Amino acid sequence: MSPTPAHTTTLVTGLSGFIGRELARALPGGAQHTLWGMAWRSPVPEGLGVRTLRGDLTDPEWVDQAVARIRPDRVFHLAGQSRESLSWHDPWRTYHINLRSQLNLLQAVARHAPGSRVLLASTSAVYGFMQGESIAEDHPVRPVSPYGVSKAAAEMMARQMSLAADLNLLVVRSFNVIGPGQSSDFALSSFARQIAAIEAGRRPSVVETGTLAARRDFLDVRDMASALCRVMDQGTSGEVYNIGSGVVVQLQDALERLVAFSRAAIEVRTVAQRLRPNDPPVMRANIAKLRSLGGWRPAVPLDATLQDMLNRWRAALASNPDPVEHKDKR
Repeated sequence: MSPTPAHTTTLVTGLSGFIGRELARALPGGAQHTLWGMAWRSPVPEGLGVRTLRGDLTDPEWVDQAVARIRPDRVFHLAGQSRESLSWHDPWRTYHINLRSQLNLLQAVARHAPGSRVLLASTSAVYGFMQGESIAEDHPVRPVSPYGVSKAAAEMMARQMSLAADLNLLVVRSFNVIGPGQSSDFALSSFARQIAAIEAGRRPSVVETGTLAARRDFLDVRDMASALCRVMDQGTSGEVYNIGSGVVVQLQDALERLVAFSRAAIEVRTVAQRLRPNDPPVMRANIAKLRSLGGWRPAVPLDATLQDMLNRWRAALASNPDPVEHKDKR
């Protein structure tokens, strides 16, 4: 990797999203670093020292003008439609957002910042059903959801454009990122929100769930941010890196831990509407390749993450009985 220039300009798309906000906190500040963010409608937290441009990444003219203005040295492309459940209900919207936004961004980078280093956020959903004890980066890519298909196609697009335009690209495939501030469209955040609402007397003492048999590789969003920085700083151009904890936990166990943190008597009930089709029973990351980058390790224990998620929902519901969730990261 070429030496870091004296002054570095970093662009984060999806800055107002769950991971983007945490990444902004993790990136270096000071006079030698300028941080730009692209956001659509969601508010950007104050105090992050970010210069924000608002617009739609699916609009090629807006993206081209924005990249021409910023001319970044580094780009973290986090924006997109990341809700797997939504992708089943509206696959076309998922394909349109995830493919069009990336195409617009990479074309603009090739025109205005061809020397920049670009990290593209993909997902473990590209793998489909796990074969073997864990999933390494050379595992077959066989997605089973529209969301996974959209991200697999985005990866193929990136490879093609990297060759055609000689772009400096890296790809990360994240597993189940969780933490305070996550949308309740995701299972553990939904459980934490329901528990907080039960404690506040705002719903019956029942947590509604989908399947709890699934085993997942959970990673705190703060560890996700540190891993993204590590891959950007030390990763090899053209390579793919899994980001996860390397440990699987059954959803049933994670829910029981949340309930144990609760102040209320709680019943758990499986609801058919919350079940997802083609849901892989086990997903575990092999993170040996990520660990080779300076010995990266996750630092936040699962119990601490779960406690923080529950406390965040308690605070949100205490200040607003129906807090608004901003879910689209364009």
